[in-house]
Amino acid sequence: RRPARRSAVIDAQAVFMSSVQRTDDIYATELHADEGVIKDFVLQRALQSLLFYLRTCHDEATALWLEEFLHVPGISNYQGFDALKRPWRAVVEHLLEAPPVTVSVRTMPKPRGGSPDNPHLAAPAGEYVDFVIEPTRIGMRLLDCLADVASEVQGDLRRMNQENWNVQKTYEDSRIFGAEAKKYGAEVKKYIYPAVAHDPEGTSYSVFRGGTYDLLKRLATREGLRSALLALSTHRSGDWLARFVRDHREACKKGPVPYGASEDFLLELLEQPPAVSKEGFLIDPDAICERVLVHREEHAARWSRLLEEMPEDIRKLRASHLDHGLLPY
Repeated sequence: RRPARRSAVIDAQAVFMSSVQRTDDIYATELHADEGVIKDFVLQRALQSLLFYLRTCHDEATALWLEEFLHVPGISNYQGFDALKRPWRAVVEHLLEAPPVTVSVRTMPKPRGGSPDNPHLAAPAGEYVDFVIEPTRIGMRLLDCLADVASEVQGDLRRMNQENWNVQKTYEDSRIFGAEAKKYGAEVKKYIYPAVAHDPEGTSYSVFRGGTYDLLKRLATREGLRSALLALSTHRSGDWLARFVRDHREACKKGPVPYGASEDFLLELLEQPPAVSKEGFLIDPDAICERVLVHREEHAARWSRLLEEMPEDIRKLRASHLDHGLLPY
């Protein structure tokens, strides 16, 4: 099998991102199972970390095969969530149980002299060599990445109470000091929370920790909004919040958005003036935002407890496939 061309990978990445965005349903009122939400997210970030390591080691053939095998072409550069096509455990088991695959990789020798783009020189003739990919080994490496990412995410989830306080403090300071308050608050957070600094040195066992932390806050905000919408479904405040979320859909979508989108959304919610419905009911955006923040913290606390199970989940996965004689070690 011939490896895919780079242009095809870029096109697939665009299709992948657009397909995720089309299924966005941030203002849906149904709640997702907490275990599936957080563990799928952690595995996605572990998979993206593994793909980064493969490409850093110039193993493009394995990276392309892995994206195709899991039906997630272009996921390497996707800064969003809900990217996996299967639950996290099914993804790992699918890799661990797959047999070895032989692919053909084209080697490109360097030109002996002159410019490689010179049209008057014959293009160097490459050759195809067989390359064996062992999905079980890849699955084991993915579990290693999963353990690192899960440990860091679990610690970062404990900061959600502080993050909620920071949102409220930034809003209060902005009313006194203006727009400079938000900029100052962002600088301070880099020293308070190691995960806020993108690509932090000496504070992370995984790559993309800063991006993962930002995505984690967006995910918690989304689930907090869903819980608030469900709790307020019989109140006029629920209708108001649903309209507000639809009007600010870009800041809440699953796909790529600027860093800090969750804070921007919550601050915008706090800045809304009180309103009165046609029936004469008072709509208090401050109280609505407070409810969203409470639900966000509740989800984060449950997710942190669920991730305590991850080392045991990983151990059971390894043991299960060891019992079946599937491990390559």
